[in-house]
Amino acid sequence: MVADSDVLVSMRGVCKHYPLFTMDNFNLTLPRGQVLGMVGPNGAGKSTLLKMMMGLVSADAGEIAVLGYKVPEQEVVLKHYAAYVSEDMRLFADYSIRWHMELVAQCFTSTWDASYAKHILHKFELNPEQKIGHLSLGQRVKATLLLAMARRPKLLVLDEPSTGLDPVARHELTSELFELMLNEDNGVIFSSQFTQDVERLSDNIAFIDNGEMISCLDKETYLDQWRRIQLTGGDRAQLPGDLYVTASAGGRVTAIDHAFSAKRTAQLSEAGFEVVQTQPLTLEEIFIQQVLMRRQARGVQR
Repeated sequence: MVADSDVLVSMRGVCKHYPLFTMDNFNLTLPRGQVLGMVGPNGAGKSTLLKMMMGLVSADAGEIAVLGYKVPEQEVVLKHYAAYVSEDMRLFADYSIRWHMELVAQCFTSTWDASYAKHILHKFELNPEQKIGHLSLGQRVKATLLLAMARRPKLLVLDEPSTGLDPVARHELTSELFELMLNEDNGVIFSSQFTQDVERLSDNIAFIDNGEMISCLDKETYLDQWRRIQLTGGDRAQLPGDLYVTASAGGRVTAIDHAFSAKRTAQLSEAGFEVVQTQPLTLEEIFIQQVLMRRQARGVQR
């Protein structure tokens, strides 16, 4: 039976050290009924985080609880209710999709949903009699996702689930995840290199770089507050310190603002500037700017 908790994932003070990678005092919370998308460059620590949640990698310090179960102490029970899929998972090449479905159904008799599995087979256009070794990369990804999603997990953990999928298949995947989340008790946490998928699916988005959480906010906050603004007049030295100047020429300054509002416009006006134009940023642009600003603050070469 799933432990009673309003929080699906809780990570407190988590640390992990490798020779060329360090994660110190990492904190993360995922409430019930939420989808959390994780964005970060290669080597940021996304896969390490997800593996620690599932007990596949041991944390050096800190506390991890998933679905109310302590990890790694209770990971065996946890894995009955949480499903994990990563881009490097391997199925048995000489056996069919149907064979894999029957195997997983026998392992998870209380949660396997045969009708839902059939639905996903049709939606993903998979032939259950095909052997895994004869599938394309995209088809193998779909088959792996089918085996996880048909278990009807309370928490679905996906590490780069869209890798190898064409745009149509990626759209199908996100549509199925939406359907899975119709139950407000469930949750999904996933990493992806496709910011469009993260923006479409996520309630909250975590930006991660070099083992650190840069920010974790709801999607609307990011998209509402971040703007590219063009200014004229005024003295650049009088610009607010939290604006990130990207260009300055011919009396015009272009800057990135992470807290744009009417109050900001008034602040700039008082300093002698006129806001000529504002443009919303895409999620990808916001992420890149956050990484650049963080690295600049730490004195890292841009």
